[in-house]
Amino acid sequence: MVELAERPRPIDYAPPSVKKDKTQRFLEASYMHKYNGKYYYSYTNYKNNEHQGFYAIGDSPYGPFEWKGAFAPCPEGAQFHHSLVEFKGQWYCFYHINTSEELRNKLGLDWNGFRRIACFDRLYYDDDGTIKVLSYTKE
Repeated sequence: MVELAERPRPIDYAPPSVKKDKTQRFLEASYMHKYNGKYYYSYTNYKNNEHQGFYAIGDSPYGPFEWKGAFAPCPEGAQFHHSLVEFKGQWYCFYHINTSEELRNKLGLDWNGFRRIACFDRLYYDDDGTIKVLSYTKE
């Protein structure tokens, strides 16, 4: 058990208009990574019908952060619980999907019900450091 000397600092990751929008504001599954000297704070909001992965960039892990918007569309049948990882000079996004009936048939799986499958895809950055919208390959 540790006693904190100060009150925790709130994370100011987005402008007030985003914080009020129930489909874009922080909801769950936050993650932070560092790329080219900047800190990327990303999170999930499964209430959005188009995108679920959103992010902001800052010079310090303590903020302030500049909200950048969406970088990941809704994955198939599941929330976008993600990790962004560099491996041998390439960046990857790890996430999970749910097994729809169509996917179970495609993969030859004979069980029904809710199952999650771990997936990953390449992650790309633009020259200005923004994250390009993720493309799910299912390969």
